[in-house]
Amino acid sequence: MEPEAGADHRPEPDDLTTRTRQFRISITIAGNLPVTGLRIVLDPVEQQTRRPLSKGGWRLCKAATNPACADEPISLSGAGLHTLWAKPTTADQLEPGKYEGMLTIASSDKSTGESISFSVNVSSRIRQLAGLLAITLGVGLATYVSVFIRLRVTRNEMLEAAVSLREVHDNITSSLRAMEGFENSRIARRLEKVNAQLTDEALLLKGLPARIPSPWTRPSDSVRLEAFKRHIEAQAATLNALNALVESGLQELVNARRDHDLPLTEEQSRAYEAALRKIDALADADPLPAPPPCFPC
Repeated sequence: MEPEAGADHRPEPDDLTTRTRQFRISITIAGNLPVTGLRIVLDPVEQQTRRPLSKGGWRLCKAATNPACADEPISLSGAGLHTLWAKPTTADQLEPGKYEGMLTIASSDKSTGESISFSVNVSSRIRQLAGLLAITLGVGLATYVSVFIRLRVTRNEMLEAAVSLREVHDNITSSLRAMEGFENSRIARRLEKVNAQLTDEALLLKGLPARIPSPWTRPSDSVRLEAFKRHIEAQAATLNALNALVESGLQELVNARRDHDLPLTEEQSRAYEAALRKIDALADADPLPAPPPCFPC
């Protein structure tokens, strides 16, 4: 039976290094008769410099780890796929480069042999390590950029609610300052506490991703997102209640007093001041009294 060189044999780039100096060849044998006198003819040259892959030629070996492989024909028996190894006959180091040529497998039965085109990349160990490092860094960078973008999108979405609450806070503060005598009121101090809970520093402690996020932060961390949601909802409830105290409480009394044409009696003045203080004192309640269901109507 005649051997058939595996026509699909194509060493991949980096299949050889300047130190490994060998590659695998698959031989398919049809039938049960032994095949004798197997030998290899290999003449690849580097594409640019035209130098040969090995100056002393090549030999076939049955094992990859047999350094004493003799440069003698090999015999195989048994149908099926057999693996041999091609090794240079000299100890000279393989030079890096891309090599192309013809690989011919001959035997005693077929001295002319069968040939296939052959190409292989030879690289140094340093180049292989550099390539591996570049790939690793590239994958790491791509992963970080992906996580970074997703976290920035998540951060911006989470900040939208906080920004809206800051605007509500500023509107309530403006309304309160428009009424004389309430700059240092309990409501004003409670508003300051809410504002402190809406700063970036406070929101970071409640689950907001950092401006430059860590690559180990998960964008879809449900525990962190739920904690942030509860924090925002608590501040929204507080602002809603404070707004009711200002708009439906203090503002209503102040407007009624302003619309009253006649001077207040001493008893009316005391009642008016007491009502203002009572409304302002509600700001210290925890939790704050909920506004009417229809507020603001």
